[in-house]
Amino acid sequence: MKIFKFFRTPRNLLFMLVAALMVAEGAVRAFGLVGFPLYAANAQIGYIPAASQQGSFLNKNDWQFNALHMGAPAFKPDAARDVLLLGDSVVYGGNAYRQPERLGPALQAALQVRGGGGSLAGFGGQLGAA
Repeated sequence: MKIFKFFRTPRNLLFMLVAALMVAEGAVRAFGLVGFPLYAANAQIGYIPAASQQGSFLNKNDWQFNALHMGAPAFKPDAARDVLLLGDSVVYGGNAYRQPERLGPALQAALQVRGGGGSLAGFGGQLGAA
């Protein structure tokens, strides 16, 4: 058969292997299986999310970490009320929630509706929220 003859040469076999890997990588990227946060080793607390990164997993569960390793946009303290959230999975929210659905952003929105202004910074077991 002609198909089996095609795979007999190493060059054609290598070509098909590279093509299959390219298709597999495209599928993994299309399904969003590569968007997860990177962590760095820390002598005091173990592992900490790497600074200044954002992404989404499975194209639906988004996350972000600012320059201070907090799961939040850039922290900019001001004259209004600033709140630091301490906690673990409740503060961080886990991978099942989008960034606006987590505790920090929800409290920040509630403060702004009430006229409190200010910003929130979260520090959880994985450093999160706001």
